[in-house]
Amino acid sequence: MTSGCADLPEYADGELDPAKLPAFETHLVGCADCQRGLVDLMQLATLGEEAAVRAAQAPARGKVLPFRRPPVVVMALAASLVLSVVTGAALWRTLSGGSEELWLGGSGSRLLEARVSRAEADRWRPYGVVRAEKSTVPTPSLTDLGALERRGDQLGIAVAYLIRRQPEQAAPYLDKLSPGAEAEVDRAAAALLRDDWLEALEHSDRALGAAPGNAQALWNRALALKGMGLSLTAAAAFDQAADLGEPGWSDEARARAASLRAELQQRQKAWNGLQQACVRLMAQGTPLSGEEIRRAPGPARECFYEGVRQARTRERVQALRPMAETLDALAGNRAAGEYVERIAARDFSRRRPLAEAYAALLAGKMPPAEVDSFLDRLRAAGETDLLLGALLHLPSLDEHMDEYVRLSAASQDAWFQVVAEEKQGDADREQDRRPQAAERMARALERCEPAWLSGPCLSLEMGLSYAYVAQHQYVPARDHQRKVLARALREGDWPSERWALLGLGQIARLEMDLPQARAYLEEEMLRAQGDCDEIVWIKTNLATAYLLNHQVVEARRHLDLGGTQCQAPADLSRLAVLADLSRRDPRPEDERVMAEGLAAARADPALSPGQRAEVDHLEGRFRIERDRVRGQALLRKAIAAAAALPAGETHAEKAKAYSYTSLLMDAGKHGEWAQAIQLFAEELGTPAPAVCALGVSVDDERTLVVTHGPGVQLVGHYDQGRTAPLTGIAGLVPERVREALRGCASVQVFARPPVAGLPDLLPADVAWSYRVSRGTPAPPASPARRLLVTSTVPPAALHLAPLNAPAPAGPDWAVLRGEAATPERVLEAMKGATEIQIHAHGLVNPERSDASFIALSPGARGKYALTAGDLEKVRLVGRPVVLLAACYSATTARDLHQNHGLAAAFVHAGARVVLAATREIPDADAPRFFDGVLERIRGGQPAAVALRDARVAWTAAGGGRWVEQVLLFE
Repeated sequence: MTSGCADLPEYADGELDPAKLPAFETHLVGCADCQRGLVDLMQLATLGEEAAVRAAQAPARGKVLPFRRPPVVVMALAASLVLSVVTGAALWRTLSGGSEELWLGGSGSRLLEARVSRAEADRWRPYGVVRAEKSTVPTPSLTDLGALERRGDQLGIAVAYLIRRQPEQAAPYLDKLSPGAEAEVDRAAAALLRDDWLEALEHSDRALGAAPGNAQALWNRALALKGMGLSLTAAAAFDQAADLGEPGWSDEARARAASLRAELQQRQKAWNGLQQACVRLMAQGTPLSGEEIRRAPGPARECFYEGVRQARTRERVQALRPMAETLDALAGNRAAGEYVERIAARDFSRRRPLAEAYAALLAGKMPPAEVDSFLDRLRAAGETDLLLGALLHLPSLDEHMDEYVRLSAASQDAWFQVVAEEKQGDADREQDRRPQAAERMARALERCEPAWLSGPCLSLEMGLSYAYVAQHQYVPARDHQRKVLARALREGDWPSERWALLGLGQIARLEMDLPQARAYLEEEMLRAQGDCDEIVWIKTNLATAYLLNHQVVEARRHLDLGGTQCQAPADLSRLAVLADLSRRDPRPEDERVMAEGLAAARADPALSPGQRAEVDHLEGRFRIERDRVRGQALLRKAIAAAAALPAGETHAEKAKAYSYTSLLMDAGKHGEWAQAIQLFAEELGTPAPAVCALGVSVDDERTLVVTHGPGVQLVGHYDQGRTAPLTGIAGLVPERVREALRGCASVQVFARPPVAGLPDLLPADVAWSYRVSRGTPAPPASPARRLLVTSTVPPAALHLAPLNAPAPAGPDWAVLRGEAATPERVLEAMKGATEIQIHAHGLVNPERSDASFIALSPGARGKYALTAGDLEKVRLVGRPVVLLAACYSATTARDLHQNHGLAAAFVHAGARVVLAATREIPDADAPRFFDGVLERIRGGQPAAVALRDARVAWTAAGGGRWVEQVLLFE
């Protein structure tokens, strides 16, 4: 009997959970074991019935409970009838394809908005919205499901449930389906029923990839885009479906497309109307209507402030009192009314010329040389509201930030206080104080629930998203941009809606999520309506997204600006795409376009030194495929220029990393294995190992693997046939390269992004480590100072069980446990330690980062996560050996130009060795295994050898294979 037969006894007793009943009956009609078992149970029931009858006829010896089953003859006949009907019906439906009832063919309307792959169930009928939401539809009949089960039609069973709006029942059958257009169509339909728009989009795109023009996939894709708030791309998808000319479906598709466009046009019209009303308010003093204010209270309040500032007379200010009352009623305070009263009491003989000058400043009509004197006049006159507005609109706000913050606080208006927090956060981010920017903005967002604060709060939410992007934390960045989009849609803020689309598209591109990048960016491109700067930016990002996903033809199509009315020299981003495309898909015009773009870039006086290094890199990256000597010289020039700039300058870091990529791949292409090994080491600033080194680099379609074995032999592998992004280690290092390392005492692995941090690069019986930093720090000469962090108390919302490590003995140990193990105290205690053990939970992505972090106890401000970013501010002068006994602690966010994760951050902070795991580790076994590794290292054994020997001994003794996921970084 199979595991599906476990419910048979309860079914026979009539006690099976109704939720399990449909699935079990479907199983029953196809399972001979269960059919025989049902008869056996009925026979046992017969014996029970006979015993009960005999007991009833015997002399009374106590009360006998009546037996619940039907008489045996009736039951036996019922069993025979059920099985014969089921079997016969199944046979008939196997030949006929199913009953009309199975596919709900008799209904005058359909219950499912989405479309499914089975033709019998995909006949057009009007969508019964009310019925679909409120009615309960019987599950498919046992006999119909039996017919499908007997012929192995898992897809048919799934569809039968989907058209009844029952995705949970369809799920197990969808899971069994092989890849293909039909399966992806139905998976998209299930996702749409769950309101999971992104998953529906992904499945629809897969279906279209397998079957371009598939009608059901186009329809479901349109519904997914509609659910994401992407009206124009959804309408375009419905247009494609309509063009197929299917009876009924085409008419509905056209109607849906028209409705989506009309709804979007209405939103845009409402926003334009509000802007026109604002212009009238500032120019003529005409207040906004109550309806306009209630429809968009945030933008209306911003308009109100500008109207008061630019009013030239007391009467104009007083005329705005009704508008202020409406705004205050919505906000639940008197800020707007008090502002009107305060300004109406001013001396307008002095204020009027200042208000006129303020209007000129906002219109861009004030000469820059006069701005400082104008600010001084405002200060002298005490017109603080005009000063507050003027400072906000200055490009040099950073120079006046302290004054702006002070004035905002003095206003006692939450609107201006939130704006001040946003502007300070922007300044922090632009000055590379990224963690501080995110912390400040996150705190300020706690005040942002009221709709009347939507203006500054939408800007704040977007600023926080940008701060997270700058820290490579794409998960929270995406979440905040989605909140911007939802709030902008809800509150009618058309520009913020469009900014959110751009932000979400860029984040998806950074995450290499092509379906999302395409959806968001194509939507905004349809809305751009001739804005060349925006269209070029969007097409460049789409070209990058397609290229990263190895879709060269689509990348080339989006790089082409023909037909857009937009022509301009290529910027750095477009030059980067062109350099790679010209390698994979060279065109005669590439030389001219590249030369024009480089000349325009070098002529730009605003280009930073890091960007100028990037320009040299781009020319070298392009040129090396045509002229090796010239290309290498340019790449070397870019590396030298980048190295001379301060650490952390993003453009310089990219110029350096990508220049090494081009030099490495050039060496591999020409079989120069010794040069490749030298370049791997040179990039880290360390001498090339004489023996036992492995270098690995992956760049788009190219893979380079080179090794220097225990003898003098060099073995290399280079190919340019990769057709998909790197997702794992399988097949990356050929067996002949691995074999060349046999006999090495230990192997230093120079792995560049996105390879570094992946497990299983070499076999478990090889001693190896990732080399992630320059130099070879010697163990400290000072006495041992060891730190243990254990028994942390993360926030209860994380639902993490406590982890405990045995308390060490000895005066050289310091222990932080329980509530004392906060990030602040742990960072301070680590600075002079020679050995650090952290026994805590490692987590990935709960609103923090796509790299891992360690969950410690909350500190004074509630911060509990120890992140790679925190370690950027610490110097570990004790050159410690670090043990991260935390799940996922080796997980690395793989940007293409750098590795960003806990293990690498510890090494960069000064650790000489870091032990970390890429997956979950068992709480009970971890201390014992890691104690063995550390004891070997303390005894003088090289760390890689110590880890290998402990790993081999552990698995030989029957321990779990989780130890193979423990990596060494040094």
